[in-house]
Parts: sequence; structure tokens; C-alpha cells
Amino acid sequence: MNYILRTTNLFKIFKDKETITDVSMNIKKGEIYGFLGPNGAGKTTIMKMILNLVKPNSGEIEIFSEKLTNKSYETLKRNRVGAK
Repeated sequence: MNYILRTTNLFKIFKDKETITDVSMNIKKGEIYGFLGPNGAGKTTIMKMILNLVKPNSGEIEIFSEKLTNKSYETLKRNRVGAK
């Protein structure tokens, strides 16, 4: 199945504290997905990882079936992610 966004087992550690633990999600075209949680739950960190602004310690992110890498800014730009 084709997903516009897919994350698998995302983990992020800041200063020896696990802030994101084992986050996986699959979003199909046309779906609306929201993040709910208290302050400090990691919502912004997950979004920054999806936008390739923060690197996860482990796990994978795919946008339009392309895995994010250090060179993924071109993928994001080509698909107008974050464009105004």
C-alpha cells in the first residue's frame, strides 16, 4: 500500500533522556492525522524529524515512499513539503 507518510520505530534521545520511543504510523493520501498530548510529550520533535530538521537516533521515515536521509531535503522540496 502506498502511504504519503510512514514512520517505523522512531526513537530520539536528548541528553540521556528518551523523548520519543517506538513511534510508528502510516498515513494514506487524504487522511487527516493529529498529535495529541501534554506539553513535553514529543509532538514537535516528531514533526521536526518528519521535516528532516532533527535526526532520529533510530527508526525510519518515508515520505511518498522515499526514505529520508541526510540528502532528503531535495525530496521534501520536490514534494513541496514546508513550502509557503
